[in-house]
Amino acid sequence: MRSVARYSRCPVQKRLSFKEALARQGETPAPVPVPSGSPVSFYLTARDVQRPVDAIRVLASCGLGLRRGHAVFGRLFTSAGTAVELIVADGRDVVAELAMLGVSARPLKRPDVEVATVRKKVGLSQAEFATRFGLELATIQNWEQGRNRPDPAAMILLKIIDQNPGAVDAALAG
Repeated sequence: MRSVARYSRCPVQKRLSFKEALARQGETPAPVPVPSGSPVSFYLTARDVQRPVDAIRVLASCGLGLRRGHAVFGRLFTSAGTAVELIVADGRDVVAELAMLGVSARPLKRPDVEVATVRKKVGLSQAEFATRFGLELATIQNWEQGRNRPDPAAMILLKIIDQNPGAVDAALAG
């Protein structure tokens, strides 16, 4: 039976882990704080950002991470704005902190609309509403009778219909 020798790339002297090396210097790394709170979506726009690294650190403290925070800032400077989901206990604190750093943060809220109210505002029957906006009649009936609720995408469509039905007409006309 032949034995196989195992070779290690490490030198004979034992290497210390990073934590052990810091402990030898008398320093202990601070524990990484775990963000607490609820996920909240924000729309970020950049104004006059003087300290982007500090703004990225604020995003990282809200659960975004440094790498993703850097990517978000890349998008902020190449486009009008970007949406992010942050874990925050109180969204006003993050909005104020980012505002001091030159980043405008606006919380995004999912619309909550009553289907029957929107349909009556447009002045259409259920069948006409479904036909005009490319929806199923049964879906409209189920929403209005409370058997089902519109999903988030449908809620956004209904909010747009409520505010500007002509925009949906133009989009559907192609």
